[in-house]
Amino acid sequence: MPNHDSIAHLQQTAPTVCEPCKRRKKSCNKALPACGRCSRLFVKCKYTLPLPETNNGSKSGPALPLPPLVQTHPSSSIDEQVSFQVSRLLSAITRKSEFYISTYFRTFHQSLPVVDQESFYSQLDSLDGKQGEEGEDYFGVLLLAIFLVAGQGGEEVYGAVKSIWCLLTGAGRVGLGLVRMGCLVAGWEFVQGMLGEAWGTVGGTVRMAQVLGLHGTVRRVGGEGDGVEEKRCVWWCVVVLERIINQEFRGSGLPFASKGPEPDDYLPLVPLKDGVTYRVRDEIVLPEDVDLENLDLADRGCTRFGPFAAVVQMTYLTDLTTKHILDESKSPEERVADAAKLDIALQHFSGACIPPPGKAEGKYCGPYGLRTSAAYSLHLHELAMSTQSNDKEGILRATSALQSLTRIIIYATKASFEGVPMDLDGIAFWAHRICAVAALIHIQFGERNEAWEADLEVLKKYLRYYVPKYRLYANYLKEIEAAEKSAMIS
Repeated sequence: MPNHDSIAHLQQTAPTVCEPCKRRKKSCNKALPACGRCSRLFVKCKYTLPLPETNNGSKSGPALPLPPLVQTHPSSSIDEQVSFQVSRLLSAITRKSEFYISTYFRTFHQSLPVVDQESFYSQLDSLDGKQGEEGEDYFGVLLLAIFLVAGQGGEEVYGAVKSIWCLLTGAGRVGLGLVRMGCLVAGWEFVQGMLGEAWGTVGGTVRMAQVLGLHGTVRRVGGEGDGVEEKRCVWWCVVVLERIINQEFRGSGLPFASKGPEPDDYLPLVPLKDGVTYRVRDEIVLPEDVDLENLDLADRGCTRFGPFAAVVQMTYLTDLTTKHILDESKSPEERVADAAKLDIALQHFSGACIPPPGKAEGKYCGPYGLRTSAAYSLHLHELAMSTQSNDKEGILRATSALQSLTRIIIYATKASFEGVPMDLDGIAFWAHRICAVAALIHIQFGERNEAWEADLEVLKKYLRYYVPKYRLYANYLKEIEAAEKSAMIS
């Protein structure tokens, strides 16, 4: 598709540069109805006509603005349409923009830092309070997506944001801002239980990220000002989000569009100031390193790499778990041994997500949620395989592991309602899943003692907190209540 500059010869040109380019001292191709730069950045382009000269050299009349812009070429109609929608929506939201932005960075950003906070505020400041004059790389549409996930507007804003994203991607537009926007939209669709839409959105986002070469940053060491670290972080966000969404399809075996982490890949930038670029394999126990005959593993302390780097490391272990579950070529003995090694690696990693009292820097519910979901998947698979082969020892082993996981979740959930209040809004949006899975496991395998019903109610109470804003967990709650009713009848 030709860009705006390549079709400039088909359009009328203005005698002077436009006001936005003039004010920012940028190159302007003077195209009408909008110059190439303004069209690309979705900025309202405005020209001021020079004073015309009469035959005697005198000037007549004041300078007049051009009439409202009318599109004369189909290729720029998309940009004008998007610019109009963005300006209209931002005008309605801007009064509370500071609140929504701070809410976003306090909640969604804590678990999936797809937007670089420093760069974001730098671009926001460059707007100079002028509505519609966004910075580089689709900043206006990204801002709308931030408002969406921060809880502003619901379905109305979602419909507009999703249509803008589809319009731009369908027209072949690419940019880091659109990748970020895709992650935010897919994340919102995920928590609203729109799993088919979320899967489609994240798939399109993966392909755009690959076109931009973001996947190549996992083996490159960044230098000052080259943006490699920022791009690598965005790529890992895309990879993690695709796997989070895939979990909800419950073992369907849907193929990933993105390549998962490998042991030698570089982690996102860690908070350590030692000048080292750490890799996925650093400071974790891999299944291949586990010796079942000699389990002499040192206790794992809390990760030094920060919450999101731990999420990436846990994503690698999650991928190994998924591959194990889908691999039908192993013998029963080999499968049991590999499952035991995976279980030990997952147990060892849980220590990385538990900082010492008062020493937490960031929230570690994200990696812990992934770790626990992977453990549930592993033991449910082992239970199914043992049941299929009538392996009573395997059934007992898998059932005991599931019960143990569930008791830990119930205990932690009870603790969240006691003592110092927990920041429930700051918990990773995918981590609530483990309470839903724990409730279903508790109904099926929990010991029916006097605490059974009260323990189940604790998990349901936790999920009810998120029902008003997350339909995914409202759906889970309905499933839990149906399973509970069925269990009572039987």
